[in-house]
Amino acid sequence: MQGWWRRDPFFARYMLREATALAAAAYAIVLMVGVLRLAQGEAAWNGWLAALRTPGSMLLHAVLRVAMGVHAKSWFETMPQTLPMMVVGGRPVTDATITRIGWAAALLASLGLLALVFITGLAVPLGWPLSADLLSYPRMLAFAQHWLGKAFLLAVIALFAWHAAHRLLCSLHDLGIHKVLVAKLVGYGAAFCISLIAAISLVSLGG
Repeated sequence: MQGWWRRDPFFARYMLREATALAAAAYAIVLMVGVLRLAQGEAAWNGWLAALRTPGSMLLHAVLRVAMGVHAKSWFETMPQTLPMMVVGGRPVTDATITRIGWAAALLASLGLLALVFITGLAVPLGWPLSADLLSYPRMLAFAQHWLGKAFLLAVIALFAWHAAHRLLCSLHDLGIHKVLVAKLVGYGAAFCISLIAAISLVSLGG
């Protein structure tokens, strides 16, 4: 059954959508590096901002924004197939209702995350429509030193990393590479390391 996904355009599109989980992993790494540079001081943070302003970085963020939009769409469209049957008032909840609930619950979060990618990767580096000073070192240091700022940054980075790791491991399973111990250690281990580095960096900033 190797190569099964290449035999039908539907399955090829399915695997392509699954691969968009790489966008979530890539952005988790981008944010983790940003938090690490923030903890290393103003010069390191400004160097990270300078890297965001390069054409390659802005192109990457544009691609990530599209890929993450596709990723979110596919995730909630597959919810009815992955959730156990739900019964309310003695009647089964339809697939369409589950999908709508998923989209409604995630709409604000998804828009927020897509906006975050747009702000860090395009709007601020270009200086339009937002000021380039929005991510200045004093502002971001004050934000990251507040407990709410720490919680927000760690939550975003960890959720991106762990979600990407899980979905990519599921995709490997679909390709016949089952979730053996080595695959789990690499996938979930990477998510753990990304989260740990972010957490240590945030704690080191004090507050």
